[in-house]
Amino acid sequence: MRQSAIVYLASFIIVLPLDVIFLRTAGRLFGENARQLMLDSPTPAIFFYVIYGACTVSFINGATPADWRENAFRGAQLGLFFCASFELASMALLNHWKWAVMLPDVLWGAVITALAASAGGWLANWILIKI
Repeated sequence: MRQSAIVYLASFIIVLPLDVIFLRTAGRLFGENARQLMLDSPTPAIFFYVIYGACTVSFINGATPADWRENAFRGAQLGLFFCASFELASMALLNHWKWAVMLPDVLWGAVITALAASAGGWLANWILIKI
């Protein structure tokens, strides 16, 4: 349990600042395509990050935080599947959801999840060795 909590927090420390930078940089893509659909409340985003972190730990780096190569590969897969599912469902349901939004977000999902899984796992392993 302690290891999972440390891996979760370490992965979260990696993913949150990177995603904030991405969303501020690429946010205008989403704003142009979904401005009228966006909520003022951050509550759904908070739930997303909680679930996203739990999936990263459960399915990728929770058991072997030190194996950064395997964690990066599996993280890229999970990020691709996670984001592609959301984006394709959005395209199926929303008339104005564009490929210009879908493709960068899916690519970013694969990259950031690979980074969170590998660097977060590495950081967690370093912390676990120290304590």
